Amino acid sequence: PETGTTIQNVIFTPDDRTNYSEVTIPLNVTVNQALISSGFSHTLYLGAGDSTVTAWGLNTDGRLGVGDMNSPVNWAKAVQGIPLGYTVTGVSAGGTHSLILAGGQVYAAGSDRYGQLGQGAVNGANKTSFTPVAILSNTPVAVSAGGNHSLIVMADGKVFACGDNTYGQLAQPAATA
Repeated sequence: PETGTTIQNVIFTPDDRTNYSEVTIPLNVTVNQALISSGFSHTLYLGAGDSTVTAWGLNTDGRLGVGDMNSPVNWAKAVQGIPLGYTVTGVSAGGTHSLILAGGQVYAAGSDRYGQLGQGAVNGANKTSFTPVAILSNTPVAVSAGGNHSLIVMADGKVFACGDNTYGQLAQPAATA
């Protein structure tokens, strides 16, 4: 399907045409674009017009966000933790974790060994379902999951970074930020 918002005419035809008439109602229909991201050994995918992100690949640390750590997953399995009705606008598969941007909120799943899930801890517990990332200011507009770090771009242009910084990937002097 084509992406974007268009007006579609929907025709309602009653079974009882003797007592009721056919009605045409114009509706705004929005179709999201397809999104896909491949990480170290896993993939996240949202088909055009779909509302559910699916994932497959290695899942020993919960990086698929499908609610368990059974691995490997050799078929498209629905992720868990994204509220129903939220529009997904970004997916990013990293080394051992994944990020999803939905409804103006960032969600993370997988390994939190280096604090890459943005939960405020190093050596944090693995998350097998997508969990909200607490962002105190501004609205996130883009996400990128690296090897063991995460980057979130805010509407005001600022970047929130967390996780491993061994090679300066967070633009911070400490090893982990």
